[in-house]
Amino acid sequence: MARSKEILDLLDLIDEIDGMSIDYLWGFLHDEVESGSLSGIFKFLDAGEVKLLKTARSLVDKVAKTKEGPVFSRELNNEFIEEVFGVLHKGDEILDEHFTRLELQEIPKTVARWKKLSRIPTVLIPGEKVTDYMRQATTCYLYGLPSAAAVLCRTVLEFALEEKFGEFGGITKLIDKVDKTDYLKKLINFAGSTKILSTDSVKDAHSIREVGNRAIHTSTCTEMEAFEAIKNMGEILSHIYGRTGQRGQ
Repeated sequence: MARSKEILDLLDLIDEIDGMSIDYLWGFLHDEVESGSLSGIFKFLDAGEVKLLKTARSLVDKVAKTKEGPVFSRELNNEFIEEVFGVLHKGDEILDEHFTRLELQEIPKTVARWKKLSRIPTVLIPGEKVTDYMRQATTCYLYGLPSAAAVLCRTVLEFALEEKFGEFGGITKLIDKVDKTDYLKKLINFAGSTKILSTDSVKDAHSIREVGNRAIHTSTCTEMEAFEAIKNMGEILSHIYGRTGQRGQ
């Protein structure tokens, strides 16, 4: 079974062998298994065990999907799910394998997203709250959750503006008795009128607000829209706090 620790142990072992590559090892094992020469070294499952393992994998896949969102299936009733979880609670092997395979399949997409993010400027963000939420936004984007990333970018924008206004004595002194209707929109416009944000930054900020609002109310946001929100947020933070460097340089 392709469990996470087994894969990591294998990679560590390969690192210790000079001149060995994963492609070479895969080809070697593939050829040896086909020829049957490794049957005395590896313990192969019999037909019954193979069938049982495949059934267990299928059940885990179905049950995992019920936790990710609504699934309409007569087979997946509460009694069935409880029975399966009763089996799974005896050990983590099959669950580990299930999520290991899912994560390995997602790695190429995660790498591609990270490469796009690496072009975004690195900034010094003083506030812990702004830093934490921006980290969560980029993490959601990396792992294919664009709507969550967009909503968090909207939150980062609001926190950053509030924090910046706080340097001048607080929001209430700058925006007297502000109406909470369209609160973020008014914060952005006020930041523009006080030159905290440039004209271009105001435009980008409203874009972040609109994408975030749409993600909240309709749960729709494309990966490109989420990336643009993060990129624009990075530029705004650079404008507010000052740029400290460029990733990848």
